[in-house]
Amino acid sequence: MDSTSSWDDERAQLLGHRISELGLAIGGSRVERLVSRLNDELAARGVAFHPPVYLSDEWGCPDGTPLIGVPFYLADERLERIEAEHAGAIESDDEAMRYLRHEAGHAINYAFHLYERPEFATLFGDYGRPYAEHYPADPMSRDHVRHILGWYAQKHPDEDFAETFAVWLTPGLDWRTEYAGWGALRKLEWMDAVMREIGQLAPLPPELTDDDLPVDAMTWTVADHYAHEERLPIGDARQFDGDLRRRAPQRRRASRRRAISPATRGSSCRASPIGREWRPPPFDRCCARSRSVRRRSSCAAPASRPRR
Repeated sequence: MDSTSSWDDERAQLLGHRISELGLAIGGSRVERLVSRLNDELAARGVAFHPPVYLSDEWGCPDGTPLIGVPFYLADERLERIEAEHAGAIESDDEAMRYLRHEAGHAINYAFHLYERPEFATLFGDYGRPYAEHYPADPMSRDHVRHILGWYAQKHPDEDFAETFAVWLTPGLDWRTEYAGWGALRKLEWMDAVMREIGQLAPLPPELTDDDLPVDAMTWTVADHYAHEERLPIGDARQFDGDLRRRAPQRRRASRRRAISPATRGSSCRASPIGREWRPPPFDRCCARSRSVRRRSSCAAPASRPRR
């Protein structure tokens, strides 16, 4: 049997398995290495609180809960291969670390209720502002840091905080020089002061529940996960950018969580002019990797918390 036929058989078997029955775990996987890298970065910056990380259906931090969910397929090379066939590619380590730093920012915010501080509203805006997937984006703004592409810090005050934290945490980045003269520098300086204040504190994280959608609660099959996606008919996945997969933000469980939906980059997708709303590019042209619009809309799943 040739390697193609062997992989076709293995893929078919995997697609037929319930995700909850695959025995996926972070230990010994690529995710373990990435989480270790995140914790090393936090420790190097004097942050004692290391948010728990668990496998879920996508990147996201349960709304108001200091936990970080990462896509289940990153824990198994075979599942990564299936993901790449549907999405065009998988996250590189550098891309995954950007997401982890961002989600760590959300977790820190929630763990210490920093959004309740008066300075938060002054610097970042009203945390209680309605969360909209389409958001005004000014590419020339110097009031926001640039970390996840698509001017993601401009999406919501909570995202602005998470992006600011991610920039502050990034190893080797001289943010004082990088953002000298920018309005965003005030946010970074405040972040630096707050992290020095709370850095040695380590609140107990909450218990993981089915509402957070860990893999044990994902009782649908891998095939269901990709039920409304077509595999990309491309020979070279590099023509699709790594951030494109999560550009379209609708989800089967609209009440669950607000997950990362980074903007696209590259010439295949258009950026909005200054002051215009940032919207996903035309779906049929360059959002072939956006799983969230298409996948699993007909599959039953437990109600769960919104994620950011």
